[in-house]
Amino acid sequence: EELDFWIGRNYIPVPFLQLANKDINKALKELKGEIKNKEKYFSLENLKNIYEIDKEDITLYYPEFLPLDEKFWTDYINKEFEQKIRTILKNISDKTTVFHISVGITSLAFGLGVKFGLRLPCILYHYQPGKDKNYHPVLNMETAESLRSIKEIKHNVLENPDFCNIIIPESSDYSEVALAIHLASHSLYSDVENYLRENGKDIPVVGISLKDNQGKLPLNQDWKKYVVEVNSIINKLKDIKKVSKFHLFLSTPAVFGFALGMAVGHAGSSIPVYSLRSKNINPKEKYEKVFETQNIPSPF
Repeated sequence: EELDFWIGRNYIPVPFLQLANKDINKALKELKGEIKNKEKYFSLENLKNIYEIDKEDITLYYPEFLPLDEKFWTDYINKEFEQKIRTILKNISDKTTVFHISVGITSLAFGLGVKFGLRLPCILYHYQPGKDKNYHPVLNMETAESLRSIKEIKHNVLENPDFCNIIIPESSDYSEVALAIHLASHSLYSDVENYLRENGKDIPVVGISLKDNQGKLPLNQDWKKYVVEVNSIINKLKDIKKVSKFHLFLSTPAVFGFALGMAVGHAGSSIPVYSLRSKNINPKEKYEKVFETQNIPSPF
């Protein structure tokens, strides 16, 4: 049976972990344990022995906090991340790779999702320490159909959203807006308003938050419905409000950022993405632009 797992089947599960400033070995061990709940014969040893994929290939690890620098982040996504995914796909060329992904930084995760694209099968895990496990599978996209379904568009979503509250301030011009997406515990709407004002950018701030479960998306549900709704809101803002440029600010679980990046991709014009510098800092310097989607094309 174990031999059949590695040789006989048409797909191989592969963990992939992005982490900064944390214990990568502990994290990888825990994620591996969660994969083994689903795939009994999975082991990192056989991944290395049979496919020559070792720990460095399946971890995007930085020992400190990431420097908030646009060139650094762009290179990190384009060179480090892309190369690791390429290596995995090259080494498992005779089978389908199903990636089991966990990420740690929301704004970076959005960029990794844009780069990863919508063609590679994956299961996405949310990290939340619990009594029996820390990694929770919350988005399953193992099939082509489930990958496509994340881009479903809900057509009357601006008037009648199921899960989100939407703030669209009055404006005569929506061509360029900031998008403040708030699904985690840290509220960011007024921070984003103040940051833009202090930096002389007079554009509307569209806010998206959750009607229920604010800061606590349910771990026993598939989160796809939330990704679909937020992506639909972005699409309908383009159609109905004629938004041509979004500036993206995220306060969401990191894995949600990854899935939203997959869904949004390179549709429309480039999206500048911002990362929180520090909570206790003057409003003008609260955020830093860390990449633009046009600079991280997806080859996959």
